[in-house]
Amino acid sequence: MTYQRRNEICKGCEFESDNRKRDDKDFKTIRFDRHCTSCGCTLSAKLRSLSSDCPKGKWVSLEKEVLKPEENGKN
Repeated sequence: MTYQRRNEICKGCEFESDNRKRDDKDFKTIRFDRHCTSCGCTLSAKLRSLSSDCPKGKWVSLEKEVLKPEENGKN
């Protein structure tokens, strides 16, 4: 479930490599994998990592997701 939700978010992100290739004609990469052009992570791994956050704040680690708002510094 976490992977699918994160994947949907990344599919619409401007930093996702497939989107950059399509939207920015000057964007070049020698990588063949789908990756984040902001942090450089391979998305097939990053989306499955429960301890990872999106560098742009579009999704957070599972630990941060399940913390109560007062424990996460949000009041």
